Amino acid sequence: MRPLPTSLSIPGNGQYESGNNVSGNLFIFHKAYRSGLQPITTYHISLQVSYVTNYHSGCTTGPGPNVVIKAGAVGIDPVASPDQQGVYHMNIDKGVGTDGGDFLQFGDIRNGLSGCPATGTYAERTTARLPMTVTTDGLGGFFMFFGTQSIFAGVHEIYITNLRLRITF
Repeated sequence: MRPLPTSLSIPGNGQYESGNNVSGNLFIFHKAYRSGLQPITTYHISLQVSYVTNYHSGCTTGPGPNVVIKAGAVGIDPVASPDQQGVYHMNIDKGVGTDGGDFLQFGDIRNGLSGCPATGTYAERTTARLPMTVTTDGLGGFFMFFGTQSIFAGVHEIYITNLRLRITF
């Protein structure tokens, strides 16, 4: 957690995430286990993400349009493990590049401000609420994850300010 940029008109903290994509495909994610539900039961859920960046919507190159937010819920622990060459792969189908795979893709990380000025002007944006289903594990829980997938060769940064999970019983 880090304080939001001082140039932003809203106070508070965000889950700061930054990565330098040197391979052409970088996935950075955070996960949390949620419990207290019925074991081996399918639930309808929806997720929504609020975030802060300084990548404007008018920019057609750079990290803004080439980094997407992905999120989901799954009954197994999402883990990245290295293959024989040391390249990490997920044990879930979160998609490759800007493809969504089996989970939700909320679009790119541009902040909704017009034009394409030099970076520095931050704004908060909230995605649409997207639905999916999840089946709980034997303990009545599931893992929720969110992160960014970059196909931009370079550095990106984002502050996640809110992740809303709604479970329908």
